Amino acid sequence: MTPEQFERLQGIFERVRSCPRADQAAQLDVECAGDATLRRVVERLLDDDERPHAVLDQPPVAAAPLGAGIDGVRPDEIGGYRIIDVVGVGGMGVVYRAEQERPRRPVALKVIRPGALTPELRRRFDREADVLGRLQHPGIASIFEAGRAETAYGEQPFFAMEFVEGRPVTEAIRDHDLDLATQLELFARICDAVQHAHEQGIVHRDLKPGNILVDAAGAPKVLDFGVARLVAGETVAATAHTAPGQLVGTLPYMSPEQVAGDPSLVDTRTDVYALGVLLCELLTGRLPHDVQEKSLPEAARIIRDEEPTRLGVLDRRYRGDLETIVATAVERDPSRRYPSARALASDVRHYCRDEPIVARPPTTLYQLGKFARRNRILVGGVAGVIIALAIGTIVSTTAFVGVSRRAEALRRSHYVKDIALAESSYRNNEYERMHEALARCPEDLRHWEWQRLTYLSDRSDLVIPAHRNAVRCLAIAPDGTWVASGGNHATGVPVADRDTTIRVWETRTGTLRLELRDHRIGVGVLAVSPSGTRLASASAKRLRDEPADAGIRLWDTTNGRLLQRIDPAVTRVAALAFDGETHLVSGGGDGRVRRHDLTTGETRVIGRHQWDVTDLAVGPDGTVASSGWEGEIHWWDRDDAIRVWPGHRPAHCRSLAARPDWSVLASCSRAEIELWNAASGVSVGRLIGHTDMIERVRFTPDGRSLVSASHDGTIRVWDPIAGVDRRVLRGHRGRVIDVAVGPDGRTVISGGVDGTVRRWSLESPGDVMTILESATELNTVRWSPDGTRVAFGGDDGIARVHDAIRGRELRRLAIPGASLYSMSWHPGGDELAIGTYDGRLIIWPVDGDRTPDTRQAHDGPVWTVAFDPAGRRLLTGGGPGTLAVWNVAERVPIHSIAGHEAPVRQAVWDAAGVMIVTVSEDGTIAGWNAGDGTPRFRFGDRTRPYTAVAFDRTQTRLFVGDTTGGLRVWNITRGNVEHDLVVHESDCYGVDVSPDGRRLITSGDDHRIKVLDAETGEDLLRWTGHAGTVFQARFSPDGHAIASVGADGTARIWRTVDPVP
Repeated sequence: MTPEQFERLQGIFERVRSCPRADQAAQLDVECAGDATLRRVVERLLDDDERPHAVLDQPPVAAAPLGAGIDGVRPDEIGGYRIIDVVGVGGMGVVYRAEQERPRRPVALKVIRPGALTPELRRRFDREADVLGRLQHPGIASIFEAGRAETAYGEQPFFAMEFVEGRPVTEAIRDHDLDLATQLELFARICDAVQHAHEQGIVHRDLKPGNILVDAAGAPKVLDFGVARLVAGETVAATAHTAPGQLVGTLPYMSPEQVAGDPSLVDTRTDVYALGVLLCELLTGRLPHDVQEKSLPEAARIIRDEEPTRLGVLDRRYRGDLETIVATAVERDPSRRYPSARALASDVRHYCRDEPIVARPPTTLYQLGKFARRNRILVGGVAGVIIALAIGTIVSTTAFVGVSRRAEALRRSHYVKDIALAESSYRNNEYERMHEALARCPEDLRHWEWQRLTYLSDRSDLVIPAHRNAVRCLAIAPDGTWVASGGNHATGVPVADRDTTIRVWETRTGTLRLELRDHRIGVGVLAVSPSGTRLASASAKRLRDEPADAGIRLWDTTNGRLLQRIDPAVTRVAALAFDGETHLVSGGGDGRVRRHDLTTGETRVIGRHQWDVTDLAVGPDGTVASSGWEGEIHWWDRDDAIRVWPGHRPAHCRSLAARPDWSVLASCSRAEIELWNAASGVSVGRLIGHTDMIERVRFTPDGRSLVSASHDGTIRVWDPIAGVDRRVLRGHRGRVIDVAVGPDGRTVISGGVDGTVRRWSLESPGDVMTILESATELNTVRWSPDGTRVAFGGDDGIARVHDAIRGRELRRLAIPGASLYSMSWHPGGDELAIGTYDGRLIIWPVDGDRTPDTRQAHDGPVWTVAFDPAGRRLLTGGGPGTLAVWNVAERVPIHSIAGHEAPVRQAVWDAAGVMIVTVSEDGTIAGWNAGDGTPRFRFGDRTRPYTAVAFDRTQTRLFVGDTTGGLRVWNITRGNVEHDLVVHESDCYGVDVSPDGRRLITSGDDHRIKVLDAETGEDLLRWTGHAGTVFQARFSPDGHAIASVGADGTARIWRTVDPVP
């Protein structure tokens, strides 16, 4: 809704409201002038204005006395749950405190009041249960069961969830008189819970104190996802179907985009705004906008148009960083807010630790710009000249003195925000927003995290800008040399801009071969003959008030000539498939399946669905399978004998595919794929992974894989036997509508609403390359100096060397009775040093047939081995706190150092090879002269057992990980800690620095790998790298990839570019 539309709506509302009630209908006739949508919006506002409104924090409507329940009578039992008492009663439902028999536990039982059980309310109720089922977080009340129970009032929907004995967060803080640090940590935990919901694609839309309870242990619980919106979910169409102008939420906590009434503008940053309002209220007891006594339109206008009151104005104690945090969260422009609840929580925790926050106050130029927009008339006069001169002076001064340190910090903070937004958008399948965020990142700040996200944003190897509007359908030649795409148009597209052509493209180069024109309202379906010489097409579903264009066209694919038009005897053809060269099978909008004889022109109906036919598959023997909108799957043999499977009833079935041997059929409904035994019609499996509607399913020619296209913006490649997706292909900016598979089974072609046709190679590396899967833990990983090989070792006692590009194993060395804990490549790349748990040092000549050399190096585990930069010396470290330096050529120790009271967990050389730094479980860090082993320094307070260490690029700082999940940045010269960071939930096992020194990676016990800014310690990117502890993660020598190993027995490579063989 534009500001002009909002002002018009407000004016009409005020004028109609001022009329006597009996005259309001007539006034509406005049004001709305036949605009039915506008009238509905105004009527809704009038209704809202006349009744006590929850969004204005009026007392809840008590439909029955508390303790009574439905219609004043409290039932004894619902759905097997014993009713104890009533927690709350509203106009639409009741929440009971109940008890479950097995396991015995208290539950909150939510039911709909029988009188309020409308279809829409039932859908909303079911959606809330579905949403809660996706969420598993200690800060969110868990759902136990959802169902329907027979009661005296008939069938009663209910769901049972965790019973939270608590108080609204504002009351809990006030009554317990919590100090500021405790309040802020409680708020950060609320953000953590909201972040979890966002990571599942769920926006709450109604965060407020009443929906956030604090239990007796002081833990927050987020409740009431009844109006939540799935930003990437199978029910997104339902949850997002909010009428224009409809306000969903509680007004004082609603963002400007929420009060605008356009649900398409609502995303995770909407919840960030509500969290900012909540933080303001927790700290000051007041709200950024005072709308308590305002009418609904006036309150909405204030939130939309006026700047929130700053925290420091409400309470002077909070001027400074806290004021900036709240101001950033409640920015009117969503793009200037924190990109995620995680980013907001991170800044709050930065503040609590007296660390610099990411958010920065708005610049003077930005504030002047806002002033100018608010006062356009004034700026247009003399004051405008003064402001222009002031701006010119500021710009000139800035150019003269150069970029200040604060301006650079602001620029970096925006970069961090955009990276976080891109990562969040990636997880939510919002690729347009992801591309926009990445494009805003300054080039000089871009590094591994930006390169990785850019790599993930589009894995296609050819992009064809095929049509002005959506690509509705595809057909690929039997030999794979070309692909045809059909253009489509949508409501509101002017006739002159409609793309109703069929275009034929070279699959290898994307060159246009043919352009076919005859359709008037878009192309809805394509099919190619077995020889590839003919292409059949039919028009898309016509839009309202448009003439039908139902004829089937038959085209010559060698020259683009229209061969014939076939009357399908129906207003819309929804599916086409060739039956050999002489027959064509069509599925109609009338539910009928027809077989057309292309030689005689005869058309014969062979069967009928209750609703539209959605897809067809024709076997080599003329067998026809079809799917219908009613959810059924029909099957006809050559003699037209029919079998009917219930399929997905009562849900819709959108697409159907047959395995080449016709042993299995695949069909899709909503976001799930069902696999059917073709002989019996019995379901044999279900494939779940998409988060939104699936449009198309197609088998590969060998039948070993199934490819699906979805509205969630992805294409998935499934192993139908194992029931898992092997690849997820991302790149389309919006819904993917159709997909085709090349005859080689290695090429996939897709088309989407972004108007592009994309080619994907299934032979290219996936988003992550798993190059080793071991039955035991893998503990260590190292790249060869030239980056072409990767070595791994673990508890199975086998050292492996793999090709880093193709992933295949090149060499292996079995070391009986050993667990491998550490590795290091010789700078020449011809030898690999290995440390074992039982104290052995093995030097393995990887490139030859020489026998490995074995020495007993330590009495305990050899936790660390490292060649010096020249390759002439080797250090080993382990238990019990000892370090040894070896002569590589002679394989003998030069000297040893007993410098720690507990095992040495890692030792590193400086770049010149003159100093060694060790970290130990005794909580100390020590520096040693490499030549004679004499000490140079010792740091550490012995409170944290240290586990990992790396030099920064200046060789003046050390990055040190510990068993608490912390990362300390020590300045060697001054002996102080510059940054004390928390990077993992528990042990930080690995630390490595990128070749250029700008980035740092850590790996830990929380299964995560993190990328940080080596200068500032800023958390830039994190991901779950393994299904268990990640013991080590290492940058490749060129900095383009990261290799990691973990307790799940896998070795993986995470790339930013595809390698060149």
